[in-house]
Amino acid sequence: VCSSDLSAAPAFLERHAKDLFADDKRLLRLMIRLLRVGCVVSPSWLEGIGAAPSVLSVPDGPAWPCVLRLVVNALTSLKPIERSLLLGFVEDWARGVSWQTPYPDGADAAVSIAHWLLPFFDDYQSDNQRKRTLRVIAKLPLADRDRFSALLQGDRNGEDRDRASENFQEFVFTGVEGVPAARDMPDDVVSAAMSYLLRTGVEHNPYGHSRLDLEPLFGINDELSHGFFPASAYRGPFLPLMRCHPQRALALMVAVFNHSADWYAHPRARSPRSSIEAPFEVTLKFADGTSKTQWCNGRLWGWYRGMSGPHALQSLLMAMERGLLELAKVRPVELDALLLDTLRKSDSAAITAVVSSVATAFPHVCGETLLVLLGCRAYIQLDRSRLSSESYPPSTMAGMFPSRVEDRIFEQERVDADARPHRRRDLELAVLDLQLGPLAVRVQTVLDHHRAELPPLEKQDEKDRVWRLALHRMDARLYKVTEHVPPSPNADGEAMSAAEPGFIRLDLEVPEADVREM
Repeated sequence: VCSSDLSAAPAFLERHAKDLFADDKRLLRLMIRLLRVGCVVSPSWLEGIGAAPSVLSVPDGPAWPCVLRLVVNALTSLKPIERSLLLGFVEDWARGVSWQTPYPDGADAAVSIAHWLLPFFDDYQSDNQRKRTLRVIAKLPLADRDRFSALLQGDRNGEDRDRASENFQEFVFTGVEGVPAARDMPDDVVSAAMSYLLRTGVEHNPYGHSRLDLEPLFGINDELSHGFFPASAYRGPFLPLMRCHPQRALALMVAVFNHSADWYAHPRARSPRSSIEAPFEVTLKFADGTSKTQWCNGRLWGWYRGMSGPHALQSLLMAMERGLLELAKVRPVELDALLLDTLRKSDSAAITAVVSSVATAFPHVCGETLLVLLGCRAYIQLDRSRLSSESYPPSTMAGMFPSRVEDRIFEQERVDADARPHRRRDLELAVLDLQLGPLAVRVQTVLDHHRAELPPLEKQDEKDRVWRLALHRMDARLYKVTEHVPPSPNADGEAMSAAEPGFIRLDLEVPEADVREM
C-alpha cells in the first residue's frame, strides 16, 4: 500500500492516523522505518548502472508526504527521544530534491518539521544534528521563505549567539548549499551576502591586526579568512547567481569590490600597511567620450587567479569569471555590452582583470571592451605579468599538502580552470587578433596614440622601451607574410609534420635599435 502510485496510501494512512499516534506512537515509528527501508528507489541518474548504495536512494511513493503532514499536525506530542528518528526521516525525504524536482510533494511539511527541530539543537553537543537540519532547510528556500530569509540574514550585532544562523550562513556562502537560494531568492541572497562579507565598522579589534590579516585592509569581515579556503568558483551561491540572475550577480560583484577598493585606498582598519603596497589610480576611456577611474595594482589584478588576496574575494572573482565564460558561449551577442557596463560601474582593477580574461578568451565578440582596455597602458602590462605566472598557477600546489575530502571539489575546479586554453593568452595577443576584423583601424589608431604620448627617445627610460616593445608586438601592420619553408628532416632522417592547410606564417619586423639592445 505504501509504495502504491495511486491514492490508496494517503487514504489508508489518514484513516488510521489515530492508530499511528496511539500506544506511544509505536506504529508511527514502524511506518517511518518501513518508508526509509522499503519505499525508496535508485535515483534517475543511476539508471543502468546497477543497484545504488542506500545512502543514494531517493524516496518513492505517495506515503512519504502523507506521513510528513500527519507528523506536522502532531509535533507537540513528540518526545525528545523521537527527534533523531524524525530528523533522519526528513533527511531521507530531502534526497528526492533535485533540479528536475526542486520542491517535491511534502516540501512544506518537511521544512516545518526542520524548523520545529532547530531550537532543540542549539547547543554545542547538538552541532551535528543542527547542521543536518539546516541542510534540509537550505534545499527548499521557498517552502518557508520568511524563516529562510531570517536564518540567512542572521543578526551579526546581537548579544546572544545564534548558532543556527551562523552555520546556515556558512553553508550557503562558503559551501555548495547555496544553489537553491541563488536560484529562488536572489534579492535575499544579495542582501545577506553584502552583510556577511563587508565590514561596516571602523575597528572591531582593540589590539589591531597582524600583518597576515588581509581582510580588514580590504573591507571584509575578519572571520572569513578560513571559511573560503581553498578559494574556488564553486564556493557559495555566487556562480549559481551568475547562471540564473547574471545582472544581479554582477551588481553584487561590483558593489563588493567597490567597497573593497575604497577601504584599500583609504584604510580604516588599524592594520600594518608597510608590507602591503598601496594601489594607484588608472583611467579607462570609452568610445562615447566618458571615462572611469579605477584603483589598480598587480595584487588586485591577480586575485581572480588565486594570488595574494583574501580567499573570500578570490572566490567571488573566480565565480564571476566562470559565469561570464559560460554566458559567452550561450549569449555571445550580449557579452560586449555587458562587459562594458561592468567596467563603467567598477572602481576596482580586480573586476577589470576578470573582464580582461573573458575578452581575451572571446576577442572577436568583445571588440569594444578590448578597445577600452587597450587604452590603459597599466592593464596591458599587468596582464603580461599575469601571463608570465601562468606556468605555475596556485593549483599546482594543491597536491603537495593534505586536504579535507570535502575540499577536493574546490581544488579540482581550480585545476580545470587553470587548464583553460586562454590562460596562455594575454591582452596583447587579443588586441592582435582583433586587427583581423573590422576594428583594425580603430585598434591601430589607439596604438599610434600611445606612441605619440611617449617622451622623445633620448628621454625614455627602460619602462618606456618595454612599452614600445609591447606596442610593437600588438601592431598587425608590423607583421609580414613570408613564404612557408617545409621543415627539414629531423636527426633520424624522418620528415617533420607538414603545416596544416591554410597555414600562413607571419614574421614580426625587427624593433628599433634601442629596444633590440635592451
